[in-house]
Amino acid sequence: MHPVRIEKSYVSSVCREASVADIVFLVDESWSIGKENFRNIQDFLYIIVSSFDVGEDKIRIGLIQYSDAPHTEFFLNTYHRKEYILEKIQKLRYQGGGTKTGQSLQFMLENHFKKTAGSRREEGVPQIAVVITDGQAQDNIQEPAKEIKDAGITLYAIGIKGASLVELQEIASDPDDKHVYEVEDFTDLQDISHNMLEVLCTAVEEVNQIAHASQGMSTSPLYKTVTCNQIMVCRKATLADIVFLVDTSTSIGRENFQKVKNFLYTLVSSLNVSSDQIRVGLAQYSNKTFRVFLLNQYSLKSDILEQIQNLPYRSGGSYTGTALDFVRTTYFTESAGSRVLENVPQIVILITDGESNDEVKIPANKLKARGISVYVIGINVQDTTKLQEIANKPLNKFLFSIDSYDLQGYYPGTQTVVLFPAQPQTACATMGKSLSLSLSQLPVFTMGY
Repeated sequence: MHPVRIEKSYVSSVCREASVADIVFLVDESWSIGKENFRNIQDFLYIIVSSFDVGEDKIRIGLIQYSDAPHTEFFLNTYHRKEYILEKIQKLRYQGGGTKTGQSLQFMLENHFKKTAGSRREEGVPQIAVVITDGQAQDNIQEPAKEIKDAGITLYAIGIKGASLVELQEIASDPDDKHVYEVEDFTDLQDISHNMLEVLCTAVEEVNQIAHASQGMSTSPLYKTVTCNQIMVCRKATLADIVFLVDTSTSIGRENFQKVKNFLYTLVSSLNVSSDQIRVGLAQYSNKTFRVFLLNQYSLKSDILEQIQNLPYRSGGSYTGTALDFVRTTYFTESAGSRVLENVPQIVILITDGESNDEVKIPANKLKARGISVYVIGINVQDTTKLQEIANKPLNKFLFSIDSYDLQGYYPGTQTVVLFPAQPQTACATMGKSLSLSLSQLPVFTMGY
């Protein structure tokens, strides 16, 4: 196999805190992939593993290949040194065959996520599986995928080229936008590797932080002692941390900017604002991004509304990508009032009227990789391609395109926009529970369209 070149800064910038996890990769090697494309999968695995802090007491890696039947390349306790795993990845052999994904999922659960194979599930160590496939399964996947998730294992699904999105969603843990990845070609795998790393590491960090917090409650394993209520995942209270990111570029103009302010004013007026319910932050951007107020700056709705009324129009260019990075690093931190460690929904609502002067996909993916839902309201935007890159999926839930600035007409009326999705069920699934909230149970606000 040809050598994979990885920049040192790239590797060192990821997974600094994700110190403990058991991760098993399940890799499709069926005929539809081919030898050349299989090499791209090897490159992807090499990059991912290179970025982990591998060790017996740190991150353990296991690997299975499958086609007509699954076969173990190595267990979680086979190698405890990164260089041995990377060498094994370089020497993987492509065999071809069918696509027995369901059988392989069952094999992984029964043979890899067990104590004798190196799994530390009983110690409360995060259990993660990553499935990489390019085709439709030739057997049933629903039951084995459910068994894996019910056992407390977080499932990620990466679909390449001809993979079925329905099957990927069936395999993966919820929510789909955090656990399902699609690429149109095998060469695109490296493009998603950094995003995939951030998602994996964030997931590991969150569970480890919960584990540390629970140490004072019990000496028993995490998955046996921490209930959904304790980690605040399955409750129905109207909780959210919402940051509004408002475009104030020259193309908007003072008159239209006033309409945006009126829209914000009415919207915030309808929210249950307080320090222990919905927290609101606000940022403006043009050539630069301006911090108006953080999530923990105002707990009274009246103070927030006053700030919105006094919001200045600034003009300038439209650097949306830079602004997205700014809110991620400045607003969604514990010191700024984010309650992400309490599993409170994290939300960005972007309001813009034009295409960005800079790149938006990577900054948006970094937000999503941290579990932050990104909603986009595009006003009189002719080409929504970049807006689609920014917003979460499905787009019909997270992206709203409006023809004019007459936003005041968009209150209560015909369409309900759900801005607070069901909270992540990973931890609940860990304890064999499922989260099922009807639309009426979700906290919503309405806009008539």
